[in-house]
Amino acid sequence: MLDYAAVALYSGGLITLALCIWRLRVLRTPAVSLGGAAAAFGLGAAGIVNLIEDGLGLKALGVVYVAAILIGTLALIPLGLGLARSKGPRWVGAVALLTLAGLILSSTWYGNLILAGTWVCAGLLHHSGAFPLAGNNMPVSGGSVVEEAHL
Repeated sequence: MLDYAAVALYSGGLITLALCIWRLRVLRTPAVSLGGAAAAFGLGAAGIVNLIEDGLGLKALGVVYVAAILIGTLALIPLGLGLARSKGPRWVGAVALLTLAGLILSSTWYGNLILAGTWVCAGLLHHSGAFPLAGNNMPVSGGSVVEEAHL
């Protein structure tokens, strides 16, 4: 039972991380839009595939999981660099790059601390209004704000 709980928590964490990464695409530049979409897709797919593979015992899906987690992790590089090179607050790119470091080190306690600390801080800063996430008022690369219903 403990193994099933661990699989469910890990998969749920990857899916939740994918949703957070999707909201991190705050600028309309190719690196941010495509990198963020690829990272969100890869991490979300890895979470779903891991749930099916480990939860249902379909070991043949292991290759799909590895491909999805690699795509999701490596796509954080253009996302982070695109956010860091933007005209907005450059420190926003650190969230994607710290997420990359946390995922690479996720088999250690400090890798999980990096992941948790990064996203808890990002959530608190977003709640205070200091950290932009994609939504109704999404800035474009020039710094102006565009009204959008949903991305």
